[in-house]
Amino acid sequence: MKVAFISQPGLGHLTGLGRLAQEFLQSGHEVVAFGAPSVAAYFSSAGARARAAAEEPPGSASEFTRGLIPDYGALSSEERLVALRNRVSIGHRADGLIDGLRLAMRETQPDLVIRDSTEIASWLVADEIGVPHLAFDVSHHWSEKDWWVRCGDSIGALLGRRQIRQPGSMYRYGLISNSPSFLSRRESPPPSTYRVRPEFLEPGRQLKSRQSPSEAPHVYATFGSVYRPDTRTTRELLRAIGAKYRLVVAGFDARRARAALRPQTPFMDGCIAVICHGGRSTVLTAAREGVAVLCHPLGSDNQEIAEAAKAAGIGRITTLDPKEVIGHLEEVGTASWVESRKDVKSGISELPAVRELVATISSDFS
Repeated sequence: MKVAFISQPGLGHLTGLGRLAQEFLQSGHEVVAFGAPSVAAYFSSAGARARAAAEEPPGSASEFTRGLIPDYGALSSEERLVALRNRVSIGHRADGLIDGLRLAMRETQPDLVIRDSTEIASWLVADEIGVPHLAFDVSHHWSEKDWWVRCGDSIGALLGRRQIRQPGSMYRYGLISNSPSFLSRRESPPPSTYRVRPEFLEPGRQLKSRQSPSEAPHVYATFGSVYRPDTRTTRELLRAIGAKYRLVVAGFDARRARAALRPQTPFMDGCIAVICHGGRSTVLTAAREGVAVLCHPLGSDNQEIAEAAKAAGIGRITTLDPKEVIGHLEEVGTASWVESRKDVKSGISELPAVRELVATISSDFS
């Protein structure tokens, strides 16, 4: 079977899909991948036959992207998410990808598309050429109704510009990696949704460690393309943590994702806590391993994921102030935190492993 993977750029969008692509390859399937150059580079590192189908879009924190949302600073977290998906994900990124993706998909003729659920061009093109598509939730779930109510005008405008008929269901098949007890407040996947135990791959070249991550205890700090380890605020935080704890830092530059990929899971062995911006991939990996998470969320759905982690008793929402973060680190061993993490870990451990999922999908779509 030939499987095509398509995603928006960004570590949080790519990590779970990379692990799936790797398992499809190891199971003997042909894997192709399309997207921006950073997306192609990531899937190439995972072993897929990948190619760029669009130019690299500016990053989420760039002046260009903020210029698309001039009132960004005045918006609530939910309003920012809606604005980002309308003006950036659809109005800029999907619009820039759809022509190249249509050509690539017609040339390669995949049997199945596995797409980042926030990447709209792949939904439209897969439906247009009649290929079944499985939407992987890389973020907090929006139902199909949510997409049409909150982004219907943007999707309609994209259809009109590209002369595409209105497509069928974007969630005919879904794929989600969470337990029923976690991230469930707004999760309402369709009956045809597959569930999978979270396993994520990060680029490893930028890994820096004072000592080996296998030596316990340590703090694991992982940052996407916004909170890079070389920014002043982050650098001051890491310096303060490193003075008290063993520290493992994984930074990511989407434009340089050409290093060999490695799973996040080994960095959880002996880990005191994970510090991140509330990305679904990292939070779920920590939850699966029973590790506490400290989230400094971005102004979008990361806030909701961070709040879900806090409500589940496995995490805290924090600033990047060193004193506040270290105060949280000193609390993670308390009994209530430990018991909550055990409960969530148990629920996630019951989900099917990636290998089992790939076998099921292969049977269903071959």
